[in-house]
Amino acid sequence: TMPMEITRPLAGNGTETINVDTSACHVIMERYHENLMLLTCGEGVIRLYDLDAINAGQAMEDHYSERWFGERLKGAVFSPDGRYIVAASTYGSIKLWQTDEFLHKQLSEFYVEFENENDPHTLLFSPDSRWLLTASYHAPIKLFDLGGNELTRSEPPKFGFEIVDVMFSSDGKMLHVRLVHETETDSYWNRSIDFDELFDEFSWIPDLSAEEQRELGLLEIN
Repeated sequence: TMPMEITRPLAGNGTETINVDTSACHVIMERYHENLMLLTCGEGVIRLYDLDAINAGQAMEDHYSERWFGERLKGAVFSPDGRYIVAASTYGSIKLWQTDEFLHKQLSEFYVEFENENDPHTLLFSPDSRWLLTASYHAPIKLFDLGGNELTRSEPPKFGFEIVDVMFSSDGKMLHVRLVHETETDSYWNRSIDFDELFDEFSWIPDLSAEEQRELGLLEIN
């Protein structure tokens, strides 16, 4: 495998090029945070490189740390503040690490297994990196409090609706959810939910006209 050339800006002006040894890693995703590079390898391995260590000519064993997931991977990403790394497999599981522990080859990790191997389809951090959210088509939205290591979950979508996408607002106070109905798979409805109300009782039904409700067979439940 040829080394990967990484070009990054210098503190002042200009850029520098770093050659990174990616042998035994078929790269399917790469992510960066400050001096760190995170690679997802097709072999089910996640590597975290310290670009400063490489640039300083330190020993190869100090260049990167890796974890073997044991399953094929969808990808791995940093939290917005770089404190966490999360990875999702194609067999319905996720793993979470603290970045410093990962880099220094400490083995603690947080593991969650889902009922369906295609879950979750959405995996994202809140803007302040406190929350990790997972979303699946038929399952509840799951929310992990990274400060208190607690797991909560919403009610699952009901009345034939499925969750196809979720994103936080820029201030982290709202969740924007895209829904599809099993009878109208080519049509989408958007629903904005106050983050603080997500785990209270609320209706998954988006704002629909009476005609839309009738077409979806929902009029009788309102």
